[in-house]
Amino acid sequence: MSAPAPIKYLSGTLRDRLAAVTKRANDVGERVTASVDNLNIVLNQAEAMAADLDKSAAEIQAALGLTNGGPVISDGAASAEKPAAATMTRTPTGFVAQ
Repeated sequence: MSAPAPIKYLSGTLRDRLAAVTKRANDVGERVTASVDNLNIVLNQAEAMAADLDKSAAEIQAALGLTNGGPVISDGAASAEKPAAATMTRTPTGFVAQ
């Protein structure tokens, strides 16, 4: 004995809606996966940029005779000829001369 027409109609409607929701979930999953992949790429680029900036800052500090944590050590004659180098301290927003 087959199911009455209203039950067949209801089960067909539910199957169709479930298929549509499943497709939407798959589409969202693919989009989220692509977004996460893109975010990883962006973060890798940001980390590389931060490393480059740290390297550049160190090169500039060295070229200017600045230190990060103490005065530049020099012989007595040299210190009389030029002013002592500033001490650079790293802060959350960058470096500050002291």
